[in-house]
Amino acid sequence: MGIRSTITILLNLFLLLQANAQFSINDVVNKYNTYQRNIPKTKLHLSLHQSKFIPGDTVYFSSYFLSEDLIGVEGRQLLDLHLVGSDGNSIVHFKYAVKDGFGFNQLSLPKSLEPGIYHIVSYSSWMRNFDSDFIYKKEIEVVGEKKLLVNQIPKIGIEGGQLITDVPNKIVVNGLGVGKTVELIGTSQQLVASAEINRSGVGTFVFTPANGAEYYITHGTDKLLLPEPVLDGYSLNLNSIGKDELQVRLYTSPSSKYINKDLFLILTARGRILYSASFNQGSSGITILNIPKSNIPEGIAHISLLDTGGKPLAERDFYNRSEPAVELSMVLDKSAFEPREKVKLQFRLDGDNSSIKNVSIEALNQALYEQSVNSLSDELNILTSIEDDFLINRSDSNWQETLDYDLIVNGAKENWDDILSDQSPKPAFAFTTVMRKSGIAYVNDSTNERVPADTKMVFYMQKSMWRYETSVLDNGEVWLMIPEQYGQDEIFYFAENYRGRRIEGLKIKWNTEEVDDFSQPTLASESKMHDKYGEFANKSAAVNSAFSFFTNVDTALVGQVKNNANDAFEQRLYGADINVKVQDYQLFPTMDEMIREIVPSVIHRGKEELGYVRVTLPQPMDLATDDPLYIINGIVTKDTKYFLSLKPSDIVTVKVVNSPRKLMPLGLFGKNGIIMIETKNGVERPPVSVDNIVDGLNKSVAFNNLDSSEVNTLNHPHFKSTIYWNPAVSIDDSGTGEVEFYLSDDVGEMQIYLEGITKEGIPFSAQRKIHVLNGK
Repeated sequence: MGIRSTITILLNLFLLLQANAQFSINDVVNKYNTYQRNIPKTKLHLSLHQSKFIPGDTVYFSSYFLSEDLIGVEGRQLLDLHLVGSDGNSIVHFKYAVKDGFGFNQLSLPKSLEPGIYHIVSYSSWMRNFDSDFIYKKEIEVVGEKKLLVNQIPKIGIEGGQLITDVPNKIVVNGLGVGKTVELIGTSQQLVASAEINRSGVGTFVFTPANGAEYYITHGTDKLLLPEPVLDGYSLNLNSIGKDELQVRLYTSPSSKYINKDLFLILTARGRILYSASFNQGSSGITILNIPKSNIPEGIAHISLLDTGGKPLAERDFYNRSEPAVELSMVLDKSAFEPREKVKLQFRLDGDNSSIKNVSIEALNQALYEQSVNSLSDELNILTSIEDDFLINRSDSNWQETLDYDLIVNGAKENWDDILSDQSPKPAFAFTTVMRKSGIAYVNDSTNERVPADTKMVFYMQKSMWRYETSVLDNGEVWLMIPEQYGQDEIFYFAENYRGRRIEGLKIKWNTEEVDDFSQPTLASESKMHDKYGEFANKSAAVNSAFSFFTNVDTALVGQVKNNANDAFEQRLYGADINVKVQDYQLFPTMDEMIREIVPSVIHRGKEELGYVRVTLPQPMDLATDDPLYIINGIVTKDTKYFLSLKPSDIVTVKVVNSPRKLMPLGLFGKNGIIMIETKNGVERPPVSVDNIVDGLNKSVAFNNLDSSEVNTLNHPHFKSTIYWNPAVSIDDSGTGEVEFYLSDDVGEMQIYLEGITKEGIPFSAQRKIHVLNGK
């Protein structure tokens, strides 16, 4: 037998042994704990200031970036946010910052948006280490003046995850019209079962599939095909036994290969294993296990059934209810008010008041919204695990059953393949604490030749005037750390080879650091029915626009003097060495003639826009080996062709910097001198490369709450959908807070929501109704 054949056999044997690796229950627990230590999951939630919008609205939000234990992620973190349209493409994108797990910001909706359902998607780079289900997604309604008709897509869920032959299986179908009947059809078109859709749009079946049969659910003319039943698997059924125990029923076919085999049952919540058991299936095909609830926290937990090879046989999410750990008391000075009156309220958290981390408050014009909103506790404890938007209506006696059905359909899965892998878990993405870009530098755009390692490269940010000199890494890799900035900026860069010559065709292909594959929001169309919020918001916008004509400052009379865009750069250099006022001379037809005749220490060789430009540099600097750095109306470039294409008649001044004491501290940036150009219009600049645009942080702005001066301006009406919003309420040393705000001109029922989270990761919330009455 040859050496190659022997190696092949040994490799196949190794892979076979790996595929048949057996674990003990302790192995599974230890690997899970190791995985969680190395790659802990995080949760992200945005609390929006209201639930419905029109095009042009601003969406204000609080952001909670937390561990699975709901403790704020330490330090300053940068997060991405996208507004995603019905086609699944990003419409708006920006980054924003949170500190120690909390922050607030805003999203401006384009006025060009069509009415429909949109996704707000937000994530940190760390969250990209996991399945896309862990990325935060929130559907928002953007309306005109008509209500939206939402095109619900039916979904099917199987308790346990698989359809198992010869044992009872619970099937849940949701997203259907209330009151309709759905039918389960089997082989030969026979009716197996039927169910009426309840008021939550859910229908359920329990039936025993036959081996080799096909099943589907009919809904009108639609057919929802069920997966093919499998023999070697498990059906799983959960039930609570009082408040203290959870009963797990496991069913498998008497013909299953798992009869008389050892299995593992694992219960996880908040990144920890709270229960684990190893048991033998026996010969009956039915196993019943009771799990104590005493150490299961409030919120979503997960049950997994594994074989000894680590293969998941059945799993599902479930909700565990417990008594609130903290309660928030909120006291108002009264419950009935008049328009523009001041509201005063106090709040206090029972227990250890010093543990409060943050509190936010909003007051909504409740009549404009058809439904209430979920509490922060429900959002963080329950709904971060559910893909679809879900309203928890605790006034409905069946709300837990409805939630359980939704968890069967939309619940998550543990990534056991990664957890039990022999490879040490390593994250592919890190937490983002600073702005950065990375990419590959190529000698030119038309070849794949990479810039050699150790090549010197300079980066410059046009808006922030930040300069950074570095070296190219192996395989042409470049990294750029960007200082904090707001809004967009433009990167300019160039590089020199080891001979001191500039690389003419240099091109950096930047890595894509954002998620660009988004799920599509639910489709919707406008109905013929009027939407209360849409009508109100559009009319309010028209009123505010009309009255702002009389209150806005005439900005045309302000700031008529515009600074030269080159001034800031010139000040950093302590002035130019040569200053030529072009308008003091006769007009020259070309830049070549102007340079030759009136600009000292600058040389052009070549014809018209061709050739090269050199700045004469005194000792101790070396002779210029390349064209100088041009600053044209504040924009830095090395584009000599563009420089020479300028018209002398458009130029106000030409300034030259060639002093060694000014240039030498700039390194490669100032090595060949600097020429500054100011034009009459101040708008001429070299072409913009879209690839070099950098999106900075989105700066948070204050919500437009009414102040005393606006309240006392009686000739200006104020109509608002959100009366007041404050994402960071001050708290005194005793843990008590007090808030005062003015009401608008709106009358009717207003809802005040107060929410927050403790340093120990316990969310809390409270709400109160007030009535605004027109006293006239």
